Amino acid sequence: MTGTTVISNTPSEIKHKDNIFYQLSWTGNPVGTFAVQVSADYNPGLPQTDGALNNGTWTTVPAVDQSGNPGAASGSAGVLLYDLQEISAPFIRVQYTNSSGTGALTGYVFGKSLGV
Repeated sequence: MTGTTVISNTPSEIKHKDNIFYQLSWTGNPVGTFAVQVSADYNPGLPQTDGALNNGTWTTVPAVDQSGNPGAASGSAGVLLYDLQEISAPFIRVQYTNSSGTGALTGYVFGKSLGV
C-alpha cells in the first residue's frame, strides 16, 4: 500500500456459498478506500476450461463494514470486516485504492453454505 496504487486480491470462487466474510487489516498510515467487487465472466484459466485466463468484468456491490460504512483506511493501522449474505455472483474480490500514505495489507476470506 503505497503511492496511489490499486490492489485487488486473487478472486475467490463462491459458487454454492450463501455467506462470505472478509477480514482486512493493515499497518502504517495509508489513506484509501475498499470496494467489494463481483464478476460472472471471470475465468481463472483452470484445466477444465479452455485454459485461457479471462480477467472478467468486475462490478462494485454495495457493502458496508462492521460500523455501517463503505470501508476506508484513514491514516492509521486498522481492521475492517465485511459480512456479506446471499451474493449471487460466482466470483468475488476486494479492491483497495490507496490515495496516500504507506502500509501493509493482510486479508482473509471465508464462505459457508446454510443448507443442502
